[in-house]
Amino acid sequence: MIDEISSLNRKIAVLKDEFIAIQNDLNSLYWPRLAKIKKKMKDYTWYLLLSVCLFITVIIGVISNIIRNEALIIICLVITFLLVCLLAFVVRRVYKKKEKANKEWDKEKIPMNEKKKLMDELMKKSKELMIKYIIEEEGQEVIDEIGTAYDDLLEHFEHLMNEL
Repeated sequence: MIDEISSLNRKIAVLKDEFIAIQNDLNSLYWPRLAKIKKKMKDYTWYLLLSVCLFITVIIGVISNIIRNEALIIICLVITFLLVCLLAFVVRRVYKKKEKANKEWDKEKIPMNEKKKLMDELMKKSKELMIKYIIEEEGQEVIDEIGTAYDDLLEHFEHLMNEL
């Protein structure tokens, strides 16, 4: 039983290292890109909000007769309307870029997720075996004291192995 537990824990350690390596590679590749896209999205959304406010201000000015010159009214309305339309188009494009980057990232995370799933299954099996071994050797009180978290069990199990 001890050999089986040790073997499982070695496999888990190797999988953890592979998982961390893949995760670090993906994060270094995609996080800067996604952060840049999110910043653009935030900036252009604020610009769109400000241009909508400007457009509403011009409309209120026209309705309340603050702006009376017809040429000025037309110019202001056309410029603010075009600004709103342009920024809406830009925000939509940036949103599509963000969605595309998220899909690429999710696709690249598939091997990492498979390793995580396998690692979780091995941890569960190892945890069950360690609990069984610790109960046989020291009793249920020890399990109640240290808990059933994998890392706590592993630490206690390694402590037992060092004592032997």
